[in-house]
Amino acid sequence: MTGGSQQRFRNEAIRAIQASCPRLVYAIRTRDDLVKIGSSANLIQRMREIKGGTAELLAFKPGDWSDELAIHHRLKGHATEGREYYFPSKAVLREVNAMRAPLGLDPIVFERRWAD
Repeated sequence: MTGGSQQRFRNEAIRAIQASCPRLVYAIRTRDDLVKIGSSANLIQRMREIKGGTAELLAFKPGDWSDELAIHHRLKGHATEGREYYFPSKAVLREVNAMRAPLGLDPIVFERRWAD
């Protein structure tokens, strides 16, 4: 599947899921290798808005603002930019992989690319 085909397939899957639930909680990887966790009623549009449209969708699940806040609460102290952007620490990847599992996606592991 080409990059454009993959994106169309992903967008169709997102639209199908969003048709049955009003909001999705998502995790994306930004071009600067941070993980952003948020929620949206229009995930496709939100992906275009984040960091200039260069974000990679890692996972999503049905959920609302309170579900997003629960994740931020569990990740308190891990944020790097505001309260929604995180370095891909073990705790952050646990949250992302918990969203990936029900989608049938393999767990992810980031390589550390920044200095200690």
